[in-house]
Amino acid sequence: MLQGLLHDQILASMLSKPNLYKPEILNALKSLLSAQALPELKNAEVVTQEELEIGMLLVEPIKDTQGTLILQENTYITRTILIELLKAGNQPNLLVEPFKVIRKRDW
Repeated sequence: MLQGLLHDQILASMLSKPNLYKPEILNALKSLLSAQALPELKNAEVVTQEELEIGMLLVEPIKDTQGTLILQENTYITRTILIELLKAGNQPNLLVEPFKVIRKRDW
């Protein structure tokens, strides 16, 4: 199911299903991925939910209007994550917008 994906895509997929994996494993993998050179923040931009694209990197976490963490910073937007965000966005005032991201072409 995860075959053929980049390491960051695999980690994003695993992070989107926290009940399937031990938190220690996810944290260790996140640390390894973070150790790789992240894109420079000077390329960050602000987008709305409708402008989110697969491959974008979150510079800041996404939260709902109650302050609950939906996605952590340094999360790559995958197809699955994008679909879930679009579903959540259909509920009025659920997600706090805009989102700060780096487009894949900038890293």
